[in-house]
Amino acid sequence: MGPLDLRYEKLALPGAPGQMLITYHAEPGSDSHERLQLLAHLATRPATAATTGQEADSAPQAHARDESAP
Repeated sequence: MGPLDLRYEKLALPGAPGQMLITYHAEPGSDSHERLQLLAHLATRPATAATTGQEADSAPQAHARDESAP
């Protein structure tokens, strides 16, 4: 799968002091966007013995940047 380069935004929730909604997304058209779409597709399929026996070290890693900062 490879690494994912994600961006994120922090959104304050009106009427909920101290609460934030954090959204993550990949840049449209990027390799990370394609990988994220593949993960979304794979997540809709039922798990099988082949897909549940992965080592922890083989899990995808994500790197994020804060887009809500001025």
